[in-house]
Amino acid sequence: MTDALAQSSNELRAPLVKILKELARQGDDLAKQADSADRATLEQDKQKLDAITTQFKQTSGLAIPLSKQGILLGLYKRSLVDWQSRIRNQYQAELRSLLARLAVLGLSSGSPNSGGERYSATFTTHAAGISFCCCEELSCGSRLPSSSLSLSPMNWDSW
Repeated sequence: MTDALAQSSNELRAPLVKILKELARQGDDLAKQADSADRATLEQDKQKLDAITTQFKQTSGLAIPLSKQGILLGLYKRSLVDWQSRIRNQYQAELRSLLARLAVLGLSSGSPNSGGERYSATFTTHAAGISFCCCEELSCGSRLPSSSLSLSPMNWDSW
């Protein structure tokens, strides 16, 4: 959508830039003629130059905001692309962490402990992703922003 807005802005600005270039060329031509003209011609050239100046100011008054809009849209697009990249990287890191911890949890819950106990894990989701630890007191070195996982021994024989 940002690309479409930028394209639309460029399409609106292109004819204005063309007009501005033409007005600048006309002004340059009048300035060259002024060197070899008499007094009456100089007065006509001054009026033409004043008209060109007025038209240039009006046209540039339209073109400048469109140019600023194009710059801002470019900045917004880069910001969105950077944000998307950071979110993708964070998601991938959380997914790798989750898979590693699930593997450890699967290995530890697959072997029976003394007394027929196995560890039961409860985990909650956060806005940033799923976070949990595979051991009871975060002894694996993981640090969570809040205690989102509790591991408790359960006696499966009582079920």
